[in-house]
This record gives sequence, C-alpha cells and structure tokens, in this order.
Amino acid sequence: MLTTLTAWGNDFLGQLGDGTYVHKRTSPVEVSNFDGAQLKAIAGGDTHSLAIKDDGTLWAWGENRSGQLGYGTTTNSNTPVQVSGLDGVKVIAAGSNHSLAGE
Repeated sequence: MLTTLTAWGNDFLGQLGDGTYVHKRTSPVEVSNFDGAQLKAIAGGDTHSLAIKDDGTLWAWGENRSGQLGYGTTTNSNTPVQVSGLDGVKVIAAGSNHSLAGE
C-alpha cells in the first residue's frame, strides 16, 4: 500500500491535489489530505485524479466540469474530496471526463 502520494505536471485545474492551481509543476508535490493514510489504488484521468484509502473510501480532485469528482456539484477541487455514498471501493478507473468505481 502507498503511504505518500506525489504528483507533478499540469495543475491548472487542481488535478495534482496539493491545494494550488499552478500551470506547470516540474517537480513532485505531495497530494493533500492523505497524512498517515494508506492508499490501495490511484487513477488519473485527463484533468482529474482518484484514490482509494485503505478503509475503502474514494477520494477525487481536479476538474469537475462534468461531475466526474462525484460529490454533487460541478465545482473543481484542488485537494482530494471524499466521494460520499461509496464505501468498500476496491477498483477505480478515470476517463477523460468520467470516473468508475467498483466494490
């Protein structure tokens, strides 16, 4: 299991999850909200990202224009937000503007 998650590259929509909106990150930054958590899986879409914590909760961040973050709005998030109503998630995938989760 992962205990630290880092990301780099384009962050103009918050997809790196470090609390900023920076055009380009050329060095790795730590993704927020995972202090001490163990992660079972991660996935990256075109402009959003997903992670499953060891407790089976699903977290999403980045662009949300199509609701791909799954938290009931279309507001982007530059830090991971828990997807409510999904517990016991075992697998995830991220497409261009959609996300998938399975139990």
